[in-house]
Amino acid sequence: MSIKIPGYQIKRILGKGGMATVYLAIQDVFEREVALKVMSKALAEDPNFGQRFFREAKIVSKLVHPNIVTVHDVGKHDGYLYLSMEYIDGHDLRYRLSQLNFRQKMQVIRDIAKALDYAGAKGYIHRDIKPENIMFHSSDQRAVLMDFGIARAAETNTTVTQTGIAIGTPHYMSPEQAKGKAVDPRSDIYSLGVVLYLMLAGRVPYDAESAVAIGIKHITEPVPLLPAAFKSLQPLLDKMMAKDVKHRFQSAGALLDALDDLDLDVIEHSAQMMSSSTWQDSDSSTTVFSQVGDADAEDFELQHHERSLTDAYSMYEAESAQARSGFSIIPWFVSACFVVSVVGGFLYVKEPQMVDAWLAKAKEKQAQWLAGTDSASEVILDEKKVKAREQQEQAQPSPAVEVVRQQTEKKSPDTAVRDEIKASPVVDNHAGEIAALRSKLAQLSAKQHDPLYLAELVKTYQALLALLPVSEKSDLNTQYEAFKQRQFTDARQQAQEFGSSASLDKKITQLKSLFPETPASEFNQLVQTAKTRKRVMSLLLEAEAYLKQSNLTQPRGRNALEAYDKVLRLDADNQTAIDGRKIIARRLVASAQKRYQSGKLQSALSVLDKSLAIYPKNGDALKLRQQIHDRLSQGQRVEDLLASADKKLKAEALFSPKGQAAYYDYAEVLRLEPGNQKAQQGMESVIDALSAKVWRLVGEKKTEEVKSVLQVPLMEMPNSERIRSLTLAVEEMIGEKVVVSNP
Repeated sequence: MSIKIPGYQIKRILGKGGMATVYLAIQDVFEREVALKVMSKALAEDPNFGQRFFREAKIVSKLVHPNIVTVHDVGKHDGYLYLSMEYIDGHDLRYRLSQLNFRQKMQVIRDIAKALDYAGAKGYIHRDIKPENIMFHSSDQRAVLMDFGIARAAETNTTVTQTGIAIGTPHYMSPEQAKGKAVDPRSDIYSLGVVLYLMLAGRVPYDAESAVAIGIKHITEPVPLLPAAFKSLQPLLDKMMAKDVKHRFQSAGALLDALDDLDLDVIEHSAQMMSSSTWQDSDSSTTVFSQVGDADAEDFELQHHERSLTDAYSMYEAESAQARSGFSIIPWFVSACFVVSVVGGFLYVKEPQMVDAWLAKAKEKQAQWLAGTDSASEVILDEKKVKAREQQEQAQPSPAVEVVRQQTEKKSPDTAVRDEIKASPVVDNHAGEIAALRSKLAQLSAKQHDPLYLAELVKTYQALLALLPVSEKSDLNTQYEAFKQRQFTDARQQAQEFGSSASLDKKITQLKSLFPETPASEFNQLVQTAKTRKRVMSLLLEAEAYLKQSNLTQPRGRNALEAYDKVLRLDADNQTAIDGRKIIARRLVASAQKRYQSGKLQSALSVLDKSLAIYPKNGDALKLRQQIHDRLSQGQRVEDLLASADKKLKAEALFSPKGQAAYYDYAEVLRLEPGNQKAQQGMESVIDALSAKVWRLVGEKKTEEVKSVLQVPLMEMPNSERIRSLTLAVEEMIGEKVVVSNP
C-alpha cells in the first residue's frame, strides 16, 4: 500500500469515495481488525477542516452504543487525517435492500432510531443518514450507523465545496438542510423517513436531474404515498417527513414509541394478502395484483372483496340449483346472498381475516364444483325453473342493471363480466337494494378523502340515484354534488399549497375518470394553479437565497426585490413576498442610517428613496428622510450665515446694529453646529477687529465713543477673556472705568 499509518497494518481497500478511502487494517497494539478511514489529502491541507475533524472525532468517540460504530483512534500522519473505527463485517443497507423482508426493514428503522435517540440526547446530529451509512453485523444482523461527525466536519469547509465534493446526499436531505438553515436531531428523523420510504417503495421519494431540483422537491412537494400494501404506515411516514420540523417527531425516542405502537403482524398480513391477491379472468388465466390496470388499482381493495363475494355467490347458486326440486327458492336465496354480501362487506372492513378465511373456503368449493361440470349447460333444470328463467330474461331490467350495462359498454370484457355479476340477480322490489346501498354509502362516506375508495363511492352514489324515485332524489343529488365539489376543493387546495406534483397529476386523472361531465376548463385551471404555485415557490426560494447574499436590489436580474415582484405578479396577495419586500425596505433604511451618520447625506437620501418606493409607509424611513432634509436645510442656512458674517466683518459691522452684525451671524452658526470651525474662527476675527477699532479710537482720544463700542461686547460676551483684558487696558489708558448699561 502507498499509504502507511503507524500502528496499523493495512490489508485492503473496503471502499472509496470523494472525501476518503476506507481500508481494512490490523491495529498492532490490540491485534484486532479495524476500519481505517483516511481522509483526502486536499481536506487535510485546510487547517480549519483539520481542527474540526479532530474535535468532532473526539466527540464521536464518546458515543458508545450497539447501533453506532465505535471510534477507536484519530490522528494525522504524513499529511493524511485518519480515523480508526470498529470493523463491521457485513454489507451496507444499499447492498442488502433487496434481501430484507418487511420485519427486517422495520427493525432497521428501529435500530437506527435507537442510535439517533442516544446521540440526540447528547446533542449530536448525524446530518447524512443514508443506506450507504447503515451497515449490518453479520453475526446478529444488527444495523449500525456509520460516519457520525464527519459530515458535520466537512460542512463548513469551503475548499471541499469549490472542488465539487457534495456535502451530504441530496436525496436524503431534510428541507432545512436543503435551505442551508440550522438543523437539529429532527433533521435526522426526516432522513430516516426517506430511508423508510426507499425500503418500502423501492425508490427515493424525490428525484430530479440536479441536486438543486431535488432540494426544491424536498422543500415544496408533499410527502409521497406509500404502496397500497403499506398504507397503514403512511401516518408514521408523514410525521417522520413533515416539512415543518414542529410537525415531525420531536425526538427519536418519540419515534421509537410510535414504532412500539405498530401491530407488525397485522401490517405484514395485510401486505402479504395484497401482494398475493388473485382473481379468475374470464378469458385467460389468473391475473396478479401487480398487473392490475391504473383504473382498477385505486379501488382494488373494495373491488377485490366484491369479486370474491360474487365468486362465492355464483358457487352457492350453482350448488343450490342442483339440490332444488319442485319449487323455486331463488328469491329467498338471492335475498340471503344479498344480506351475506352486505354483512360480509362490513366484516371485511372490520375483520378481514375472518372474511378471507370464508372466501378461501368458498373458492375451494367453487373449484371442486367446476371440476365436476363441463359447462353450465350440463346442469339439469326442471321445466318450471326453465320457464322462470326465460320470464326473467325477458323482463325489463331494473334501473340499477341499466346503469351497470351502460358502464359495462365502456369497460374491458373481464371487468364488464364482474360488474354484471355484481348487479344481478335483480329483485323486483328495490327496497332491500336501496337500504343496502345507503348502508354502503354511509360506510364509504367516512373514507371519502382516501383515493382508494373514491371510485366505489361514486358508483354507489350513481346506483342509488338510479334506484330512488324522483321525489327522493333531490336530497341525494345535493349530497352527491357537495361530495363532488369537496373532491375538487381538495385538489385545488393541494395545487395551491404544493404546486405541480405527481400526486396532484394522479388526483386530476382520477377526477377526470370519476366525473367525465366536468368541463375541461376546470381541470385546466387546476393545472394552471399548480404550475403557478410551483413557480411561486421557486421564486420565493430564489429571493430567500438573494437575501442571504445581501443582493437586495442589485445586480439586475439577480436580486431579492425582482424575485419578490415576480411572485406578486403571479400572486398579488402572497404574504411571504409582501413581508420579503418589507424586509428589503428595512435593510435599505439601515444602510441609509449608516451613510447619514458618516455624513454622506445625499447618498443616504438616495437609498431612502429606494426604500420608500418599496414600502411607502415605513415610519423609520420617513423619519430619517426628514432628518436628512432638515440637516441639508440647516447646512444651507449655515453657509448663508457664514457668507453674511464675512461681509459684515469686512464692513466692521461687528456688534452693531444689534442682532444684525457679524457677531450674531457667527453665534447662530455655532448654535446650529457647535463645532463649526469657520464660525469659531470668525468669532476670533470679530474680536481682533474690535480691538483694532478700540485702539484707533483711543489714539484719536474719542473716549466716549470707546466706552460705547465696548459696552455691547461686554454684555454679549461676558466670559470672554480677550474682551475683559481689552476693557481693562482701555480703562488704564483713559483713566476711566467703562460702565455697562442695561439694554
